[in-house]
Amino acid sequence: MTETEQTAFDAIIVGAGAAGLAAARELAQAGVRSILIEARDRLGGRVYTLSHSLPYPIELGAEFIHGRPHELIGAADKMQMPLCACGGDHWYVRDGNLVPSNQYWHEVDHIFGLLKQEENKPDRSFREFLNGISASDEARAMALSYAEGFNAASADRLGVHALIQSQKAADAIGGEEIMYRPIGGYSRFIERLAEDLDPSSIRLETMVRQINWREGQVEVVCETADGATPKYTGKAAILTLPLGVMQAPSGAPGAVLFKPALTMKQAAMKNLVMGKVMRVVLVFTSCFWENAVLPQDHTKSLERLGFLHCDNEYFPTWWTQWPVRTPILVAWASHRFAEKLEHEDDEIVIERALSALYSWCPKGPSEIEGLLYEWYVHNWQRDPFSRGAYSYPAVNGVKAQKEMAQALDNTLFFAGEHTNTDGHFGTVHGAISTGERAARQLIGALQE
Repeated sequence: MTETEQTAFDAIIVGAGAAGLAAARELAQAGVRSILIEARDRLGGRVYTLSHSLPYPIELGAEFIHGRPHELIGAADKMQMPLCACGGDHWYVRDGNLVPSNQYWHEVDHIFGLLKQEENKPDRSFREFLNGISASDEARAMALSYAEGFNAASADRLGVHALIQSQKAADAIGGEEIMYRPIGGYSRFIERLAEDLDPSSIRLETMVRQINWREGQVEVVCETADGATPKYTGKAAILTLPLGVMQAPSGAPGAVLFKPALTMKQAAMKNLVMGKVMRVVLVFTSCFWENAVLPQDHTKSLERLGFLHCDNEYFPTWWTQWPVRTPILVAWASHRFAEKLEHEDDEIVIERALSALYSWCPKGPSEIEGLLYEWYVHNWQRDPFSRGAYSYPAVNGVKAQKEMAQALDNTLFFAGEHTNTDGHFGTVHGAISTGERAARQLIGALQE
């Protein structure tokens, strides 16, 4: 930090993910002097798109747009960025054979339809709910896999009231009907959020170590990559730290010390959980699975493979980029599956993923290995600036989201997907809306 650098601002924003950037943009448009502090060497947070020599992006974080949320669809329209509707066939591995999952999805839809009957009952876990209904073993297994995989959650902790809230939110924007991928990569949305910001108002590779605060005054103590320890002061701050970082014990990598402690938030955080995900992207020299016929029925093939669910102990969920034909397979492990892998080296994770692929793909291991071009892994659990994938409410946790969203003394404001109170937790558009909301709250406080 140079001697002439400005260190006093109206507002300090901690975290340059989707929520932080949305907040910074809102404040900039209102003429509020602010600074955006980010520990990583890049913008985007859990939106992490790799650009390389291949003609398609590699997503290590967010990939899908669920439904038509205005926060993302509107931005895509303004950028004239094409969106591709996800599609393809869904397959399910049963007794070692690949079968179309639509044989069971009507039952799965019925199971999730029964959730609405829980709305006015005491909250309970999805596992308890599932054990109390009548359904086939296959449908029950698929419903469990979907709920845990989609929400990066433990069925033993995931509250049914949160699922009901999420379903209603998804229905309102068509999230249960359609998903999109941004053709140019998710990072295009990050670029859009940042394009109007003054580069001098952004500090990358600047870790927040401690936040001292009292009503109307905030001091943020940082440490930079080169060992400097700048301090920034403001009248208020917007905190967009991921739930995993907010929950981190003092002294843990990425943890932030608050003085005084955020005692009013600690109780709420006990009812929110940071979900775990291990994501592997396998890039091949060709879409070899497209010409693979099923051994039990040579009239069927995986040419239109979209999503696949299997009972592998490490990677039970797979998908392609269909209908865009790219030689990419994504292996997805959430919660209990990710827990088995989170402390392993990347090479071991890849071995587990390939072994899972061999278990369901009608191609031999040697042929598959010969076609493997490169692979990518990002362990979000071991990332000190996220400490997990995305959040979900535990039993009785819906109220906790509202408590996390409440400002403290019109001085500390909170944003991030874990503070979304509209059922869009765990989503990029949900994070963006919280950043905008927190910025409006802060602007109102400054005007009082």
